Amino acid sequence: MSTRAKKSGPISDLAKRAQEITQGALDRASISGKALVAEDSEMRIMVEVVTTEAGLIIGAQGETLNAIQTLVRAITSVDNTERVPIMIDCQGYRGRREETLREQAQALAEQVKETGKEAVMEGLTAYERRIVHLALQEYGGVSTYSEGEGGQRHLIVSPAE
Repeated sequence: MSTRAKKSGPISDLAKRAQEITQGALDRASISGKALVAEDSEMRIMVEVVTTEAGLIIGAQGETLNAIQTLVRAITSVDNTERVPIMIDCQGYRGRREETLREQAQALAEQVKETGKEAVMEGLTAYERRIVHLALQEYGGVSTYSEGEGGQRHLIVSPAE
């Protein structure tokens, strides 16, 4: 189970449903694994996929994992009016990805401070852009903003004014 996910009493019906859908996706894809669920202190539902086939679940740059998460969120939102974030993870991928993004963001911020020129981070999901924005929010000498639409949206690190 992810270190960020901590059991906090009984699991909600929504969390159980997210777990069932994730387990169903694994079963239908003939991937041996187990979907474990917890609700964390930020009231997110965390579904951790434990499998020996992590590469299949995660996919290139987390694309398969993101697709599973999107599917689970879409199905659970049909019967649910609550807006509870659902995160699907596998073997701690999301935590490692967040750390990598923070490191890349700080390196890019240093480059921007040295050159005085804007730098672009492309190919990030909305969640990943949020991680970078937050990572550099308190970082002196730079600011961040996003521009573009849909799949062309990208994050820009610019010198602070």
